[in-house]
Amino acid sequence: MINRVKRLSPAFIAAAVALVAGTAAFADALPGTWQAKQARFHFAGFTSQYTCDGLRSKVKVLLRSLGARDDVTIRGGCGGKSFNEPQQSHNVVIGFSIPVLAEGQGLPGETFPAEWREVRWRANSPSGLDPGDCELVEQLREQVLTLFNPRDMKDESVCVPHQLNTGDPDLRMTILVPAQSAPPADRDLDNP
Repeated sequence: MINRVKRLSPAFIAAAVALVAGTAAFADALPGTWQAKQARFHFAGFTSQYTCDGLRSKVKVLLRSLGARDDVTIRGGCGGKSFNEPQQSHNVVIGFSIPVLAEGQGLPGETFPAEWREVRWRANSPSGLDPGDCELVEQLREQVLTLFNPRDMKDESVCVPHQLNTGDPDLRMTILVPAQSAPPADRDLDNP
């Protein structure tokens, strides 16, 4: 009997390693499912003003950074003014879906791997968050973030009305999000 050594192609080896690594990445994942939420949000700015589209864009980017599904909707907010004119206050209704632990909820095809991850909002993280957004971060924390069931929230923001230079937003929390390699997490945070 002749012993033949078979050579495995580098592509086959790479594919096998990726498959094993992908399986290992989800070994600690929790079963997640989507849950619809709605929040009324009133923004009153002393330092920053936003156009209607500007506020919607910032809120969508921030909520998506917390694992909200891509289909965030924001209605209202312009109070009869032009969409292009900055305003000191906005009243909007935000609709969004967030990951929650499945725990028997959701159909088998509707569950996905989820994980608890630390998220931090500070200047340029996520992209587009500026020092002038300190009031927006503060007011979202008070009015909307509790719906995400955050753990270990730490707010080191220094927001001083009418002053941009004294502090940046700096908010940290642990949030349930789709696991990093899971399809529901694939999103471009810079393009809401």
